[in-house]
Amino acid sequence: MGLILTVGRGDKITIGDDITATIQRFDSGRVKIHLDAPENVQINRIMLDKSEHVPKGQLLSPEQQRNIAQTKLNRGNKNG
Repeated sequence: MGLILTVGRGDKITIGDDITATIQRFDSGRVKIHLDAPENVQINRIMLDKSEHVPKGQLLSPEQQRNIAQTKLNRGNKNG
């Protein structure tokens, strides 16, 4: 299940009882978000390459996100 939100600077989004995302800044087409979560919660960032562009309105499933992340890890291991 996915959720698409329209947010403004300073808006907060809560996930469960202990995770909060705060929109801090919009700059040159980018958004700065502060995530506050307990230390035991792992937060991962998945960056898409231009070749992995997702059409507007389409959400990635958790499996697609994992596949992209694993592809990026594999590329990094080959280059390191």
